Amino acid sequence: MLMRWKAEWLSDPGYAPDMSERLETLRHSDDPEALAAARASVEHAVAPNHVLFPGARHVVPILLEILERRGPHVRAEIYDLLTELSQSEPLGNASEDAETLAAVSGQVSAALPAAWRDLGSGDSQLVFAAMDLIGFADPDKDEFAERLRRSYESFDDRCRRNADEWLAELT
Repeated sequence: MLMRWKAEWLSDPGYAPDMSERLETLRHSDDPEALAAARASVEHAVAPNHVLFPGARHVVPILLEILERRGPHVRAEIYDLLTELSQSEPLGNASEDAETLAAVSGQVSAALPAAWRDLGSGDSQLVFAAMDLIGFADPDKDEFAERLRRSYESFDDRCRRNADEWLAELT
């Protein structure tokens, strides 16, 4: 889905001509380096340094569509990007900023059922990324802590360390 990216939606007008291409890379590429670069470029365009720009509300629906169609590596990249968006806030206090924040928060919440599913996937990169999205975006911290405890033995060492950090924060 190609769309016309308005320069004012983005952190830098220079991102506008490349947004569709970056999203197409996330949709279709299997090259890990290209995927990571596309994810980083999209992040810098809509939420650099945790500052949320209006383009985020146009990006998240596309990311959700990609999330449903791609394999574990791409889903992990999408979760990482959604995690960054969930921790970002607009700079101003204008009503447009409040609308963007509310829209992005609601849109990111739509990814949580997939993240809960992927938490049990057994793919280390995917589990790690899903864990962070759930930890930052899901308001049900008790369920999150309980699920981490139940699944702990199935995690590899890296995911166990991440679970330990989340459990320390939650309890």
